[in-house]
Amino acid sequence: MRDLIGAYAGEIGQTQFLPSSYVKYGVDYDGDGHVDLRHSVPDVLASTANLLKTNGWRAGAPFGEGTAIFKVMSEWNRSVVYRKTLVLFAERLAGPCGASSIETGSIVGSAGGDTSTKSCPSTPLASRGNSYPENRCYPR
Repeated sequence: MRDLIGAYAGEIGQTQFLPSSYVKYGVDYDGDGHVDLRHSVPDVLASTANLLKTNGWRAGAPFGEGTAIFKVMSEWNRSVVYRKTLVLFAERLAGPCGASSIETGSIVGSAGGDTSTKSCPSTPLASRGNSYPENRCYPR
C-alpha cells in the first residue's frame, strides 16, 4: 500500500502517472499479478505505451510541437515544457539518422535555432565507438 503514496501532486511511479491514469492505463506486463509503476520497468514502459496508444499515438508519425502526436502526449503531461523535453530526448535517442529535427519539428528549430538540412555520415559515429556528443547529424 505504501507504494501507492504519490508525490506532491499525487503522481505515482517512474513516469509520474496520476492515480486515475494508473488505474485506467496500468499494464501488468511482467505478469506478476499487479501493476507496479515504481519498481517494474516492463510495467512502466507498457503502461506508458498503453496511455499514448490509447490516446492516438501512431508509430513513425511526427511528434514535435504543433503535431497531433504532441497533443496526444498532453494526456500524459499537460506541460508544454515537459513535452518539448520529451521531444528533445527522443531526437537525441534516435541517433544521427533516426528522427531528425526537421522530421519531428524539434524544439531547437521552433526556438529559432539552425533548421538547415542535416546530413549523416554513411556509418553512424556511434557504431565506430564514439560517445554521444559526436553521435549527431551535421549541417550540410
